[in-house]
Amino acid sequence: MGLSEIKKKLFLASEKKKRKIELMLNDLEDLLKSLEETSEKVSRFEKKWGTSSELRELIEKGLITEVEVVKRLTKPSLLDKLTGKYYETLALKILNIPQEINKSVLSLSEIAIYLRDKIGNVNLNEVQKALKLLKKRGLILDVFKKDGITYAEFREIYDDFKAVLDFIREERKKTITVDEVATKLKWDIIRAEKVLEKMVEMGILVKEDYPPRYHLVSYD
Repeated sequence: MGLSEIKKKLFLASEKKKRKIELMLNDLEDLLKSLEETSEKVSRFEKKWGTSSELRELIEKGLITEVEVVKRLTKPSLLDKLTGKYYETLALKILNIPQEINKSVLSLSEIAIYLRDKIGNVNLNEVQKALKLLKKRGLILDVFKKDGITYAEFREIYDDFKAVLDFIREERKKTITVDEVATKLKWDIIRAEKVLEKMVEMGILVKEDYPPRYHLVSYD
């Protein structure tokens, strides 16, 4: 809903509330305009001086402490968050994590900690919104909860199939369990479970319930 639509709805509100909302919307419009102008100035500065040896030298010598202000301005702004640009950028960074750390199933906390190390402060709610965007666009396989913890399942899970099949072949296993896979491949239990479940879903493995274990599909 745009600001103009919100203003139209003010006619239904009380005079006092209407006035307060009008003031807030005016301030918001000024803020958005100011943020947009600042963002453009920062972009121009980065394009002109961001990679210059002169700026880098002065920063390294601690002669330009004001650069911290520039760094803060180049971090996600309210404008970025309001337009969704921030979450699109965050989503793209999240997509790279599985390959960078060789892990196909990640908890919300793991993703947030990784992003904080790379780009600064990121909270769990922001990570959730970015994952929701990725799921909606079909770029990740699933977002699920296990024991109250939220996880994301990435497409790199298909690459894990080979590790499981190699384990079965090398150990000449007729059946395997989640614990065996987790121990042998040094995965956490959640990852081992999801990989085996996905292999069942793809028709590669069959799951036996009692006791819980898996074996290769037989085509005899």
